Amino acid sequence: GSAPLASAQVASPEAGGSWEGRYAVIRIRQVKPEYSAEELARTVRDGFLPIVREVPGFVAYFVIANEAARTWISIGVFADKAGSDESTARAIEFGQRGTHDWVEPDPIFVDGVIGAAALAALAALSD
Repeated sequence: GSAPLASAQVASPEAGGSWEGRYAVIRIRQVKPEYSAEELARTVRDGFLPIVREVPGFVAYFVIANEAARTWISIGVFADKAGSDESTARAIEFGQRGTHDWVEPDPIFVDGVIGAAALAALAALSD
């Protein structure tokens, strides 16, 4: 069993102060047995991250892949719901170019305003 793969892309971590009040969207997908959750994460990192970074109000985007559970999760954080909705539209477009075949239908989507957040200083994380 391989360890879960996680990747993240954060706009400017120091900017904007608190994440509370920002808008988040979480997408949970089951990866089909013939595909790899980690490969999907790499494909999203290389192909979708440059697209989502261009969404107005982009703050952060995280991908978590658990190969053993065949689960793929993305978390997008945006300044507002409009950015979140645009991210979802661009994710659908990206998936239609091929990766939607990698996942089971009927994903779970959860979105809403971030009500509480705590972040470590990035300098502390690099130790």
